[in-house]
Amino acid sequence: MEKALILLKVECLGEDCIEEVLNRVKQRSEVKEAGMTFGEFDVYLIAEVSKSLEMTKLVMELRGYPSVISTTTLLIVG
Repeated sequence: MEKALILLKVECLGEDCIEEVLNRVKQRSEVKEAGMTFGEFDVYLIAEVSKSLEMTKLVMELRGYPSVISTTTLLIVG
């Protein structure tokens, strides 16, 4: 089974965006574990996932949100 570790930084406008990112990621069935830490306007996510392709789709989805300024992703597949 493919596994990947994702480090995702999301720059947001406001707390609603941060909560939305957190909820979206935690709802994904392929996310085995996820942890977040918050900067002033940034969300940092580290997630272990079973399907890196699905997480790539999630990142693309997040980039489409009006309140998401940018995302930076590091994907480690192992």
